[in-house]
Order: sequence, then C-alpha cells, then structure tokens
Amino acid sequence: MRFVLRDGSALAVVNWLEKAGKVEGLEAHARVLLNWHRNGKLWMDVTDEDEAPIEPMLLSALKEVSDPQLRQEIEEELSIKPEEEEKPPKNQAEAEERSLRNRRS
Repeated sequence: MRFVLRDGSALAVVNWLEKAGKVEGLEAHARVLLNWHRNGKLWMDVTDEDEAPIEPMLLSALKEVSDPQLRQEIEEELSIKPEEEEKPPKNQAEAEERSLRNRRS
C-alpha cells in the first residue's frame, strides 16, 4: 500500500481497496488502524519523511466498512466522550478531604 500512499492520501487507499473489491482488505485495514489508535499510535509512516494521521483514515474507512460490530467500535473510538464525573469517595478520610477542598473553593 505504500505506493498508493506516496501518490495520494488516506482516502486514495480506501478508494483503491473499494474499487478492487477488497471489502475484507478494507475491513482488515480498518481493524489495524483501530488497534493502532487504541494503543496510542496516532500517526502512520507514509514515506521515510512523511507521516499521516490515523484518525482521518479511520473516519474514511468507517463510510465503507460493512461489518456492524467494526463500525460500532470505530464510532466509539472516534467519538468525543464527556468528561467523567467525580467518583464517590472510597473511604471516610477521602470524603472529609473533598469536603475541605470544596469549602475552600
């Protein structure tokens, strides 16, 4: 796929796989990108000197992925998650410490 990326973009890869009738190849590509993104790899080497971001590739692949489970996983990974609420205190000491902090602010 390196030769496609040198002359085009992430979308060119998706289009090439689609035109070649490689739905399985496209989904395998999406799974690899998803795995990389989940594990903190956010850029992919395109050439020796250039890198491409993984998120737009995942977003482009999402339009073409037919596997509903894979689509859902990609959607969840790329969706902005609301900030977590403060968790309840684990013990009395933590509850008292939070209470003091809240009074000061």
